[in-house]
Amino acid sequence: MRAQLLMLTGRSYRARRAIAAFFAAQHAITAAEAIRYVPRTPAEREAFEDLQTRGLVRSAGEQTYFMLLPAYDAYEDARRRRLVPLVIGGAVLVALVAMLFYRG
Repeated sequence: MRAQLLMLTGRSYRARRAIAAFFAAQHAITAAEAIRYVPRTPAEREAFEDLQTRGLVRSAGEQTYFMLLPAYDAYEDARRRRLVPLVIGGAVLVALVAMLFYRG
């Protein structure tokens, strides 16, 4: 439940994006290219633990990690597929409410 709640918060999404960007910038995408990583904020720590739990970030030894970018991309695509219908439904609901109050 906590992981699902984290998924919906913008803070955790920004933290996940920042972590993914850091690993991509350092080219830490294989075990041979693993890097040391220490989360800087509580949000990054929670997002990092979530990424590890989902198997998107793997350990390659003593506090060195690498990210499986194809798996991360698939995870983000699945997340978008779940959220797009919710956003569209919310937009339609706002439009319907606006139409109820329209006096033309």
